[in-house]
Amino acid sequence: MVDAIRSSIGIGPELVRATLRGFSADWRLNLLRTGGAALLVVTEAIGAIILLHRFEGIGGWTTAEVLLLFGVADAGLGLGMLVADPLEPPTFSQLLRDGRFDQVLTRPMSPLVWVVATDIQIRYVGRFVAGAIIALVALVTSGAAVTPAAVALLVLATVSMALTVVAILTIGAAITMYTIEGTEVLNAFTYGGATMAGWPLQIYAGALRAVFVWAVPVGVSVYVPVLWILGRDGPGGAGRDLLAFVPVLVLTFCVVAAGAWRAGLSRYTGAGS
Repeated sequence: MVDAIRSSIGIGPELVRATLRGFSADWRLNLLRTGGAALLVVTEAIGAIILLHRFEGIGGWTTAEVLLLFGVADAGLGLGMLVADPLEPPTFSQLLRDGRFDQVLTRPMSPLVWVVATDIQIRYVGRFVAGAIIALVALVTSGAAVTPAAVALLVLATVSMALTVVAILTIGAAITMYTIEGTEVLNAFTYGGATMAGWPLQIYAGALRAVFVWAVPVGVSVYVPVLWILGRDGPGGAGRDLLAFVPVLVLTFCVVAAGAWRAGLSRYTGAGS
């Protein structure tokens, strides 16, 4: 076990560097993809601005305040997908059906590290950067105090969102080890969860809000830190008093995902043709 951990630490950075060399080898195409991902986020933000301008905000939140949520959610999604895109069920399912995962299991390192480190999709940097810029601009224009504490809360929200996305995809990959065929259902919690987190949680029904706070902490990861930045209280069950629980909920969810991955590995018997 110790040897496997040491091998993962040593080989992981080499795999990442190999991926980055692959990016530089075809940098024009990859730069275009990265720019396209950023443009998609900007386009979605413009659509949100048009909608919010029409209704003069939503749930008592101004356009700038909503865009703060939107930017942090997209930045966290981009960071999480940058790490864990190979775990998306359709992609991971293809890895299983091709028999390539069987080869991964023979490597002297963690299979999870190998899978994510050998297929880093640089295009998600575009989503992360665009989301971060939108969040910073929204922070300045929202009227909230731009302090080191506010920036630290933005970092907490972004990292928490990213870890939650990675955990969701890890659970999805674990399920795929049982089913072999990937399912798009998990997108309701990754992309769908990020979309939900980009809007004030009080506009959603209580049951849906509870799911994305206590079961899959996508909503609480973004919403609660932003409440503190804006000086808002939030609704019951998703208020600013949950700030101390954000890292606890996220790390607990990550532990659950790690357990699901181990369970999937223990039941996996090979599916290559």
